[in-house]
Amino acid sequence: MKKKYNPEDYIYACARARALETGIVGGDHCARLAELKSAAEFFRALEEYGIHTQIKPVEGDETVSEAAVLDDLEVALTDILSDVFSIITQIAPQPKLFDFFRYPYDCHNLKSALKSSLRGTEPDKLLFPFGSVDTAAAVAVASQREELAAQRLLPPHMAAALGEAAELFSKTGDPQLIDVTLDRACYADMMDLAKTYGCEFFFRLAETKVDITNLLTAIRMLRMKGAHINFGFFNRMSLEKSKLDENFFAPAFDTETDAAEQREEELIMRLRHTPYAPLADMLLSARHRPSLTFVEKQCDDFYLDIVKSAKNVLYGPEPLGAYIVAREYEVRNLRIVAAGKLSGLRAETIKERLRSSYV
Repeated sequence: MKKKYNPEDYIYACARARALETGIVGGDHCARLAELKSAAEFFRALEEYGIHTQIKPVEGDETVSEAAVLDDLEVALTDILSDVFSIITQIAPQPKLFDFFRYPYDCHNLKSALKSSLRGTEPDKLLFPFGSVDTAAAVAVASQREELAAQRLLPPHMAAALGEAAELFSKTGDPQLIDVTLDRACYADMMDLAKTYGCEFFFRLAETKVDITNLLTAIRMLRMKGAHINFGFFNRMSLEKSKLDENFFAPAFDTETDAAEQREEELIMRLRHTPYAPLADMLLSARHRPSLTFVEKQCDDFYLDIVKSAKNVLYGPEPLGAYIVAREYEVRNLRIVAAGKLSGLRAETIKERLRSSYV
């Protein structure tokens, strides 16, 4: 994959991104936040990190709902990511390359707007404002599904998938088909963009995300019951295969052999013979059959380990992309702590659910 950028052009941008990393609420900080006695203390502590919310819980006050508090926090966390993308646009020599990280938000917005349009309801109140396409334009194109407008506004694969997703929903009434159709298109657009700029690191990130998403899909299905849980169903609900191909997944759905639990264990054992061997070891570290929460956490942590390889790059687009992911993980962990404190979970339970941190 030939590079179509000069890494030396990124010297200033990388220095700026690495300086900004010092402001991330890292893993140790999140663990300490989890240990605070109450949600009220947690929200007061957020102020020290420059995260300001309008609604702050008070001990003994039950007039404010948990949902309202979380919605208010989401606004503050969305502002963090909006600032991140704004900074990257300002400092990156080739801002278009970093649409790679905006495309998943475009995909979310399109899925939400399309489902709402087909059901005759308003889109979800939370549409992310940092996709590559303006949220109002995304809602309009998803609602009208005018082909030329979609081609003009959207990344090419998502533009083509919009009408297909709507048609599949009208035939089946299954909203999951909207999700998987647009998700496949989103990753295709991400890979194409990485190829266009010759950025092998970004391509590897997309490839890894596809593989671990399919792995999670397979494990979830193996824990479901029903005659429809077969390899054909898995292929309909999974992303286009990458390094983990059909030959890797097919034995897990051979119902003529072992029970689902054993086929799941064998699936993870086969993972040891792939580039994802460290993830297999992480999953097999559980004493018993791991919970889905544990599996999801290990997959997220493995992905971040790939992202952390950017720390070894002196300059280029890699450290800027890693900074975006680092802030996304920071936001995810703050959501986990907030939800846990508001639900009254023990500190240890919350900390078990926290993802790794870039810093």
